[in-house]
Amino acid sequence: MVAWRSISVNRIAVVGLFILISGCASWQATADSWKGRMLDELIVSWGPPASVHELGDGRKAVLFTHSRFVQGTQYYCDVTFNTDPSGIIVSSKVDGNIGGCNRFFGSKGPPE
Repeated sequence: MVAWRSISVNRIAVVGLFILISGCASWQATADSWKGRMLDELIVSWGPPASVHELGDGRKAVLFTHSRFVQGTQYYCDVTFNTDPSGIIVSSKVDGNIGGCNRFFGSKGPPE
C-alpha cells in the first residue's frame, strides 16, 4: 500500500510540474508575440507599466508587474519588454507563477 501511495504522489508531482512549466512557456510565447509591435500598442492593451527605463541610446526597458499574497502565499509576475530606439518591441522576459501571471496573460496577445 505504501508503494502505491508513493507512486501516486510522484505522478501528481510530475503532472503538477508539467502544468507549471507549460503555463510559463505559454506566457513567454504570448509575451514574445508582441515582438515587432509598437510599445504604444502594448500599453493600450495592458495599461500603464510599473516602470519605464530609457537607456542612453533611446532603447527602453519596460516592466509590468503584479504581486499579491493569498493565505501566506505570494503570487507574482514580472514581464519586461525591451524596445529599439523607435519604440518597437524586440524582446521580452517573463518571471512569475500561475497566481500572478494569469492577470497578464488571460487574453493579452497583440491584436490581429
